[in-house]
Amino acid sequence: MEYKDIYEATANLTKKEDAYEGAGGVKEVAAALGCQAATLQLTSQPVPAGLTPEDTALAVWEMAPTEIRRLAGLCEELKDDETTTGPIRITVAPPKGLARGFTKAATDARVSLRQSGAAAAGGRAHPETEKAAVAQTVARLFDVTRAMVETSTMDDCARALSRLQKACGTATAEYEVVRVKQRFESPTAAGWADIFVNVRSRSTGYIAELQFVHEKLVTCRKGRRLPSFCSGIVWSLCSYSVSYFVAMRSLRHTLRGCQKQGALSGVRATIVHSCANCSTVAFSGMKAHDSYAQFRGAAELLESCI
Repeated sequence: MEYKDIYEATANLTKKEDAYEGAGGVKEVAAALGCQAATLQLTSQPVPAGLTPEDTALAVWEMAPTEIRRLAGLCEELKDDETTTGPIRITVAPPKGLARGFTKAATDARVSLRQSGAAAAGGRAHPETEKAAVAQTVARLFDVTRAMVETSTMDDCARALSRLQKACGTATAEYEVVRVKQRFESPTAAGWADIFVNVRSRSTGYIAELQFVHEKLVTCRKGRRLPSFCSGIVWSLCSYSVSYFVAMRSLRHTLRGCQKQGALSGVRATIVHSCANCSTVAFSGMKAHDSYAQFRGAAELLESCI
């Protein structure tokens, strides 16, 4: 089974929540943010022109620690309170790895040159042309400073997006929204769905990334990172089904029916214990905290589907 199928099935389930399509819901608020961003131009990070690709990267990354603290201040305005239905988990990540970011930007620039005809297939463009293209691509890395806003319901996701709209909606606000990607409507090639927002600091010009995501998709991503012996029991439950979540939904309905009759009340525990038994054998050579963290991810994935 392709993980794309799992992501797509999960995203479709979350979109069925009333607060996605309804008035004031995620879809409507994201569209309003998109209109707010459409009046501005997504340019590049505030680095001097004419730098080498390496110096451009260093300039972008040197600003990151200060910008992370600034972004954390914006995230404070998105936190849960008495009006939210569940917790809003906000994770402000450390700066993206410089080597990883630079390598990806250089690769993207070279691919773009080939696609534009500036470089022959299998060949390289003129060194100066390539150098300028890589520097420009590095200056447009907007995920060096980033945060994830994870909500348990679409209702809370709509609230967090509305707070962002309000926080960035005045001329005196620290940030302005410069790009919105509605990936619940247009998922990535891998099937991932979220609301992806770039914000620019009015005081420094630095552009950061905010990702609004439903916790069910985060749980699925945790499951993807699990080794096969942990996730194997999940796949065995749905090996004859077109969709992972169709299988989980069928299993859930079966369990509810059995529970009403007073039978199979411990099936969930049995499944998790089976996963634990698999983990115990496979993790025998690992440190205890590593094995627990991996198993906990497997248990969360199973529990979210039953």
